Amino acid sequence: MSISTASAPSSATASGMLSKPPAAAMLPLLLVFLCGITVGALAMSFFHNTLHHVTTPADSWNKATVLKWNKELNLSVEQQSQLETTLDDFSRYYDNVLADGKTRIMAILNEKQRQKFEHMLLERRKP
Repeated sequence: MSISTASAPSSATASGMLSKPPAAAMLPLLLVFLCGITVGALAMSFFHNTLHHVTTPADSWNKATVLKWNKELNLSVEQQSQLETTLDDFSRYYDNVLADGKTRIMAILNEKQRQKFEHMLLERRKP
C-alpha cells in the first residue's frame, strides 16, 4: 500500500480565493475609509468649537465694558488685563450664586411650581 505525499491543490487556492485582491478593488474601500476619517474629524472640530467656545452674555458685556472703560479712563495694558480678570471672576461668582439660588428655590417648590418657575425664568431671559 503506498501513501501519496503529494496532495491535490485545495479548491480555494486553486480558484484564487486566497490570493491578494487587485489594487483596483482596494481603492474604493480606501476612499470610504478616508472619507469617514475626514467627516469624523470635521464633526469633532465643529462640536468642539461649538461646545467649548460658547460666548456668554457676560463675556460680551465684559468685553464691551473693558473697551468702554479703556476709552474713558485711558487704561494701561496691565490695567485692562486686571480689569478683564476682575470682571471674569465676578461673572463666575455671580453665575455660581444664581445657580445656587435657583437650586435652593427649586428644592422648596412642588412639581407644578417648578415648571411654572422654569417658565418664568425663560420669559425673563427673552430680550
